Amino acid sequence: MSSTHTAETPEARGAARGVVGVDAETIIENTRRLVPRLRERLSRTEQLRRLPDETVKELTEAGVFSLLLPRSLGGAGGGIRDFVEVVRTLARGHLSVAWTTAFLMEHNYMLARFPAETQREVFRDGRPALMAALIHLPGEAVSVDGGYRITGSFRYASGIMHADWVAIFAWDQSSGRGPMVCILPRADVEVSDTWFMSGMGGTGSHDVKVEDRFVPEHRTVDLEVWASRQNPGADLHPEPTYSYSLADILGFMLPAMAVGAAEVMLEEYRDRLETRRAPHSFGPIGDTVGAQMRYTRALAELRMAQAAMEHTIETTIAANERSAENWSTEARMEFTLMMMSVINKAAESIEIGIRGSGSSIFKSDSPTQAFWRDIEVLRSHWAIDEDAVLARVGSILLGRATAPPNAIF
Repeated sequence: MSSTHTAETPEARGAARGVVGVDAETIIENTRRLVPRLRERLSRTEQLRRLPDETVKELTEAGVFSLLLPRSLGGAGGGIRDFVEVVRTLARGHLSVAWTTAFLMEHNYMLARFPAETQREVFRDGRPALMAALIHLPGEAVSVDGGYRITGSFRYASGIMHADWVAIFAWDQSSGRGPMVCILPRADVEVSDTWFMSGMGGTGSHDVKVEDRFVPEHRTVDLEVWASRQNPGADLHPEPTYSYSLADILGFMLPAMAVGAAEVMLEEYRDRLETRRAPHSFGPIGDTVGAQMRYTRALAELRMAQAAMEHTIETTIAANERSAENWSTEARMEFTLMMMSVINKAAESIEIGIRGSGSSIFKSDSPTQAFWRDIEVLRSHWAIDEDAVLARVGSILLGRATAPPNAIF
């Protein structure tokens, strides 16, 4: 039985608005300095089942939440490479922090794709607005004078414990409009304390319920338009990313996390090869041929993940610079496959190292076992479910199905 969960105080949420006017390079450097402290708080973050207040404060002071916002809204106007680097860096400290923060960064980007009136409201104090987005199953919208009344129950509200706003999908069955994206104040939703997880336990991705709440027309936008190159923000902001399809940014979040985690896990595995003793010889395990082969295999998997991600970044930027038209179906399907492959290769690198690290890494206070649990939960995300992705991509490439326009994932 779930109970209503109390989120942060308005004062604590208000402190998490972001630093205005910081450039992307500075934000990246600031993020790198946070990694040791994120690692120190790993166990506490899992115990709290959300980000600690001091972590949110430090992310705020680093300017992280401003990274993808356009300069006209006080942001850094960052691009794909900047986003990938920040998420990848945060993942070296704690995947739960990287997950929650990446969503909050992306959701600012999403808000800046709304019509101008919405943006004036949510960014009225000139700072980033922290928002949770529930873009899975739609709720019910009933058309009323001036807008809609929204009802629905939603899962996986990552970032809800730090949010000022909430975005949900809804469908107006009477008019046939939908799915549309609706923005509500955090106070208009009820959070249920449901997030008890063995992995990604610090993200606070609780369930949310909305009961007959009014959303004015200007805080709604059709999903297909919002996710497309022709979104309202493209006419308001000169930064190139606002003329990208939404998937061109969102698609990099999970791969960047996986690569960052694999990079730090490989470094720590290499250190263990010097400190762990080999059976019988009692010398460093790194002196054994088996350990040397295992390390090389883990390194090869990581390098393939890094190369695939770099190739996809370059391809995405070049494709958007080259044409204002949507990608071809083949190119979009290749993008999807490459992102899934990056995650699988990075996860395999982690797994190879873990299998050669002995039982001590599974102690409850070991960061390694926490990373292992987190990466397994990351791999279970519906957007990269391997069976579903391969079936969908295969059916589209072989002409058995049609790719949906402006799909988010």
